Amino acid sequence: MVRSKLSSVFISLIVLFWALSTGAAAQNSTLKGTVKDITGTPLIGVNVIQKGTTNGTVTDVDGNFSINVPANAAIVFTYIGFSAQEVVWDGASAMNVVMHEDAELLDEVVVVGYGTQKKVNLTGAVDNMSESRLASLHVNTMGEALQGQLPGVYVSTADGKPGRFSSFNIRGTTSINGGDPLIVIDGVPQSSNSLNNLSPNDIEDISILKDAASATIYGARASFGVILITTKTGKKGKSKVEYNNYFGFSKATIVPEIYDNPVDYIDINQNEFNKYIGQSYFTDAQVEYPYLYEKDPTLPQAKLEIIGGRSTLLLGGKVYNYYKEWLRKYTPQQNHRISVSGANDSFQYYLAGDYNYEEGNIKFKPEKIKRYTLLSNLRYNLNKNVSLFNNTTMVKRDEEHPNQYLYGFTSNVYRFIENSNAMMPEYVDIDGKMVPTDIGFYRRFLEKQSGIEKDVHDVKTTLGVDISLLNKDLEIRIDGTYQNENTDYLRWWDNVGPYLSNSFNNRN
Repeated sequence: MVRSKLSSVFISLIVLFWALSTGAAAQNSTLKGTVKDITGTPLIGVNVIQKGTTNGTVTDVDGNFSINVPANAAIVFTYIGFSAQEVVWDGASAMNVVMHEDAELLDEVVVVGYGTQKKVNLTGAVDNMSESRLASLHVNTMGEALQGQLPGVYVSTADGKPGRFSSFNIRGTTSINGGDPLIVIDGVPQSSNSLNNLSPNDIEDISILKDAASATIYGARASFGVILITTKTGKKGKSKVEYNNYFGFSKATIVPEIYDNPVDYIDINQNEFNKYIGQSYFTDAQVEYPYLYEKDPTLPQAKLEIIGGRSTLLLGGKVYNYYKEWLRKYTPQQNHRISVSGANDSFQYYLAGDYNYEEGNIKFKPEKIKRYTLLSNLRYNLNKNVSLFNNTTMVKRDEEHPNQYLYGFTSNVYRFIENSNAMMPEYVDIDGKMVPTDIGFYRRFLEKQSGIEKDVHDVKTTLGVDISLLNKDLEIRIDGTYQNENTDYLRWWDNVGPYLSNSFNNRN
C-alpha cells in the first residue's frame, strides 16, 4: 500500500518536472532579424539587448542578428549616432528594424578652431566635456577638472601643494622641445598658466583636438593637440542671478608610516643603509642605546655623550614622527561664486565673480592660496548682420608659503622629512620643543619668522565684431586681444637672535 503511494508520487514528480522543462523550453525561442538605416544600408555592430537583462548580441556585417528570447519580450536597439529603439517581439515573425539618426546628437556643436562645427561633419579625433559634467566635479583648478576625465588627456602635478599648476599632454606625444598642447580660450591662444588660473566654474565647454587634423587649423603650434576652452555666456530669457558655495576638507592620499619602536627603526635603517651604501648610518653607541633603554627604562630617553671627540645624541625611548608632528591631517578649502546673466534680441551678458581659498598641510606656517576671478562676456547686436562683443577675464592670486629652503639641496619639506633621521630629530628635542640650532635659516622656518609671498595678476580682454553676409553663409570676425600677466614675488625672514650649535644633525 505504502509502496504504491510512493510510486504514484514519484511518477507525479516526473510528469511535473517534464511539464515544467517543456514549458521553460517553449518560453525561449530564437529571434532573428535585420537592422538597417532609413536608406536601407545594413548597420554593423548595433547592440541588441533584451530589456531588463544582460542577454544581448550585436549585428554582423550584413546587419543580421540572432538572439534567444521569450515571446512578448521587449528588445532594445542602440547604436552610436542613432536614436535608441524598443520593439516588442510577437514570438513568431522575424524582426526587421529601421533606425533613425539622432538629430540632437549629430547637431551637437563642438568648438574646433576659430569657430564651431557639428560632430556629424568631423573626421578627426575630438573629445568634449560639457558644463554639466564640470559642475558635478566640485574642483578648484582646471588640472583637477581634466584629471582622468577624457581618454588620452594626461594631467600631471609636481606635488599636492595648494595652488600648484598642472601640465597637460595629449596622447603622451612629446619631442625634444616638449609636448605641450596648444591652449585656446575663447578663440585666443593662451599659455598653460592662463588655463591654470581659470576657474572651472567659468567654463561652458571644453573640446580636445587630439590628432594631426588640428594642425590644418592652427598650424605647427597644434602638433601635440589642442585644448579649446569656451567660457560661459548669457542665455536668452529673464535675467538670472545665482549664488553657489561649498566648504570642504582635503587630505593626503598616502602618508607613510614609520616604525615607532626605536630598536626596530634603527635595525631596519642600519641594514638597508649598509646594503645599498656600504657603510653604517648610526654609530655603534647609537645602535646599542635603544637596546639598553629597552632593558632599563630608568635610563634617560635622550642624552648627549662625547664619542670620538664629538658630541653625539643617543636616543632610546621614542621615535620622532615628522609626518605627525609637522603635517596636518585635514586642510580646509572653500569656494564662493555669484553670477548675473541674461539675453534678449539685442544684448547678451554674463558677469561672474569667483572666490576660492585653500590651505596646505604644513603646521608651522600653512600654505594659503586665495584666488579671485572676474569674468565678463558681453555681446551687442547692432543689426541682424553685425554684432559687437567683449570678453574679459581678470584673475588675482594671493599666495603665502613657508620658506622651505633647508640646506640648499632641496626646497621641499616633504623630501626633507623623507631624508631625515627620526631617531635624531632636527631642531626639536625629544618632547617636540624647539631647540636652538646653528642652521639659523631653517630655524626661521620653524619659528614662523620667514616666508614666501606671491601675488599673480592676469588680465585678458578681447574686443571684436562679427559680420554675417550672404544669408549667414559667410561669417567674418575681426578682433583684438590685450593680455597682461604679472607676478610679484617676495621672500622674507626676520633676525632670530643668538643661537647655539649642537650635533643633532650627526651623520656618520
